[in-house]
Amino acid sequence: GAYMVTILGPGERVKCLLQMQMDKKQRKYKGPLDVISKTYREGGFRTLGKGTLVTGLRDVPGSGLFFVLYEYLISKYGESPTCITMAGGVAGVLMWFVGVPPDVIKTLYQTAPHGKYKSSLQIVPELYKSEGLSGFYKGFGPSGIRAFLANGICLLTYDLVIKTWQKLYPLANMNINHSTNEY
Repeated sequence: GAYMVTILGPGERVKCLLQMQMDKKQRKYKGPLDVISKTYREGGFRTLGKGTLVTGLRDVPGSGLFFVLYEYLISKYGESPTCITMAGGVAGVLMWFVGVPPDVIKTLYQTAPHGKYKSSLQIVPELYKSEGLSGFYKGFGPSGIRAFLANGICLLTYDLVIKTWQKLYPLANMNINHSTNEY
C-alpha cells in the first residue's frame, strides 16, 4: 500500500487537476504531461506530490480492512461463488466507507489554488463547518455501488480462474486454503 501511494499520489493530483477543467475554452492543461510540467514549474516536486499523504490515508487502511474482512467472510461463510461475490462486494464497500473521507479531503486539497492551504488538515474544520459530517462522504453512494459490483465480480473471476487453472494444470496445483492462507 505505501509503495503504491508514492506512485498514486502524484497520479491522483494529475487526474484531479484534469477533471476540474470544465470549460474547454479556458483549460489550463492540455493533458497529463502538461499538468506535470506546469505543476512542477509552479512549485517543484513537492507541488506535484501535493496530497500524497492523504492518498495514503485513503488507500492503506482501506486496503488492509478490505483483505481482512474478505478473508474473514470467506472463512465464515465458505467459498461458493455467491459467498465469494458477496464477501468481495461487502469488503469493497467497507474499503470505500473508510476511504471516502480522506478522498474528499485529498481532492479538495489537490485542486485548491496554489498556496490556499498549507496542509490538508486545514480542510477538515472548514468542510465540517460548511457541510457537516455528510460533507466527508460526498460520492460514497456511487463509489459504494461500484465497489460492491467491481470487487465482488473481480474476486469471483479471480477464484474461477485459479480453480480452472488448477484443473487444467494439476502439477501446478497450489490448493490455496482461504481460511489459513496455507498452500
